[in-house]
Formats: sequence, structure tokens, C-alpha cells
Amino acid sequence: MSIFQLNLYIMRLSVLLISVLVSAIAVELDEDETEESTTHPYPIAEFSQLLVTLNTIDLEITKVLGSLSPDKDQGDQLISNLQGYVYELGPLIHHMAFEDAEVLMAAKSVYRQGAPRFLSTPINHEVVQQAFGWDETQMKVLQVLYDNTAKTWRNFLNMCERQRIES
Repeated sequence: MSIFQLNLYIMRLSVLLISVLVSAIAVELDEDETEESTTHPYPIAEFSQLLVTLNTIDLEITKVLGSLSPDKDQGDQLISNLQGYVYELGPLIHHMAFEDAEVLMAAKSVYRQGAPRFLSTPINHEVVQQAFGWDETQMKVLQVLYDNTAKTWRNFLNMCERQRIES
């Protein structure tokens, strides 16, 4: 198996794992509030630096997507950052259902910051494909990750509405 095939395989697995995570979060958001679990599968202490982490990831994604000539080595980092955004925001969405004051404060900070900038930066498929040397499958993986990240953001906004978090 070549390195290229191995990378492609890893990206496909990553997309599958992210899809499962996003689906699990979406299902949880749709559950009746009276049936919610009272356990916390993610440690709450991680949320104190969440806004800084999300801003850093957002900046890195926006920089790559907004570039007319991204470096070839930024492709893997772009994929990793899209996955990282979901990985960081997903647990916050989960914990918001428990109405913990620290979690809701973190959520309010993220909410006040507004949507990530990269979501208003369209993917220039031609530039990305040429810069990273990606084939159609890799471009589809990128689009799926981008769409999943946007869906996770919408799930966050829905949970903010449910918890009556306002700016």
C-alpha cells in the first residue's frame, strides 16, 4: 500500500468517524429533554480555553481556504483542523443539555463570537485541488468535512436557542 493510498484510507476513516460523531450529537439534540442522561462523558474543565482553541482553528482554516496559493503541506492540516473544530465544539453541545453554569458561560462566549469565519469562506475547489494535488475523492472528503463542521455549528446554534443563550 502506497503512502497516498494509506492517507486516502485514513481520510475516509476520519470522515466516517466524524459522521458518526455528528450523527450522535444530532440524535442527542433531538431527544426529549426528560430522557436525557445525567452523566458527563466529557470533562467540563476542558471548556475554559474553548473559545481560544476554536478561534485558532478558525483562523488556520480561513487562512488556507482564503489563500490563492496555499502550500502543498497545508492540505493535511486543513483536514485535521476541520475535524478538530467538530471535535472541540461537539462536547460543548453535549454538555449544554445539562445546564451547567461553566458550560453555559463557555457556550455564551462562543455564541457571542459568532459563526466561524471559515464558514463564510467558500472552498475554491480548483485552487485547493491544484495546490494539494488532490483527486476527486479527496475533494469530496474535504467537502463532507466542511459540511459536517457547518452542521455542527448549526447544532450549536439550535442548542443555544434551546438554552435561551443570547448575545
